[in-house]
Amino acid sequence: MTSSPELVLHVWPSRWDLPTFTAECLASVIYLQLAIPGEFVVEESINPDLSPNGQLPYLSHGEVYIASYSSIVKYVSGLHKPTATRDQDQNEDDSDNQMPSLSDLSAHLNRVQQSQQVAWLEYVFSNLGDLVACSVFTLRHNYYESSRKSLAELFPVPQRYYIPDRLRESYRTRLEAAGLWSISAEEAEEEKREKKAQRGTSLAHDSVIQEAFGREKVLDKARTSLDLLNSLLGNKHFFFGEKISTIDVSVAAHILLLTEPQLPNTLLRDLVVESYPTLYKHAKFLFSFSLPASDSAMEHLFTGTTLYANKSDSIIFPSIKPLPRRRPTNRNSGKQRSEKSEEEKEFDRMRWAWLGMSVLGVFTWMWYMGIRIELRPKGGGDEDDEDDEEEEEPESEEESDEEGEE
Repeated sequence: MTSSPELVLHVWPSRWDLPTFTAECLASVIYLQLAIPGEFVVEESINPDLSPNGQLPYLSHGEVYIASYSSIVKYVSGLHKPTATRDQDQNEDDSDNQMPSLSDLSAHLNRVQQSQQVAWLEYVFSNLGDLVACSVFTLRHNYYESSRKSLAELFPVPQRYYIPDRLRESYRTRLEAAGLWSISAEEAEEEKREKKAQRGTSLAHDSVIQEAFGREKVLDKARTSLDLLNSLLGNKHFFFGEKISTIDVSVAAHILLLTEPQLPNTLLRDLVVESYPTLYKHAKFLFSFSLPASDSAMEHLFTGTTLYANKSDSIIFPSIKPLPRRRPTNRNSGKQRSEKSEEEKEFDRMRWAWLGMSVLGVFTWMWYMGIRIELRPKGGGDEDDEDDEEEEEPESEEESDEEGEE
C-alpha cells in the first residue's frame, strides 16, 4: 500500500484510558493496528455526520469512504490481497497451518469457520453491545454521575450540554427491546422518591426491591451472553485456535469497555473479572499486544497465567508500531481550558451577530408600523403635564367668551 493517499480511521475521541469509547470504534482501532500497523492514522472526530452512514467509525482512503466495522474490515482485508483468491490451492486440512495475510486476520479460516465467524460477530455486537450500552448509559448511577460528565468534556459549547443525552437516547430502542432500558427509569425517579421520603412517604422497601430486580435482570442477560462466548473460547488461545481472527478483536473490544471504564456501578465489571477470567485475560492480551505500553507489561501478560504461558504459541505479526493519532481540529487539546477554542470564539461571534440582527429587526418592524418611542428625562413628566394644562386653559376661556356673545 502506498503512502498516498493517506488511510485515515475516524473514531470517537479517547475516554477511560482507551483509544475510543464505542465498541465498533475500538474494534476498528485494534484490527487495523494488528493488520496494517504503521500504515494508517487515527483521527478523533466528534461529528458523525461526516460519515457515509452518519455513524462512527468510518475509514477514508483518498476519495473512498467506508463506514461500519464490518465494511472497514472487508476493505482493509483486500488491501494486500494477492491476485489469486485465498481459496485457490488451499484445502481445509492445512488451512490452520497457514499464516494470515498482512491485512486479513481471518485469512487462515476455512469456509466453515468463516461462516461461523459471521454468525458470532452478529451475536457479539448485538448481545455484548447491549451490555456495553447498559453499563455506560443506563446502569444505575453510571450515566448521571460519570458518563455524561466524561463525554461532555469532548464537545465544545453548546454541544456539550445536549450531545451526551442525544447519544444516550440513540440507544434507547435497542435497550428497550433487550429489556435493559427500564432500569434507567429507577435512577430518573430517584429524586422524586427522595422528595416524597422527605415529606414522610416511606418508599425504602419498594426501592430496594426494584433495585434488586434490575440488578438480576442485567446479570441474567450478561451471564447468558458471556457463557456462550466463554464456552467457545474454552482453553484455546483464541476463538478459532492459535491465531487471532476478527471475532477475537470484536469480543475483546466489548470486554474492554465493560471492564476498563472507572464507573461508579461496577456490577458488570465485577461479573466479567471474577466469573469470566479467561475472556478478561483474552481481551487484556489483545489490547496490550496491539497497543503495548511497555515490554515489561507484555511479559507480565505471558507469565502468571496458563492461557498465554508460552510466548511462542501466539501468532507472529509485523512489529507493532505506536498508534498514530490525530486530534480533532475542533477539540481544544494541548491548551489551557481557560482559553477558548476557535469554534467557541466563532460561536460567541455568531451569537452576538444573531442578537444584533434581532434587535435591528425589531426596530425595523416598529418603524414600518409607525410605532414611535418617546424618551423623557427622569422627573420631567410633571412639568410636561403642567405645560399641557396651561395650553388648554386659554382655549377654554375663549370658548366661554364666544358662548356669552351668543
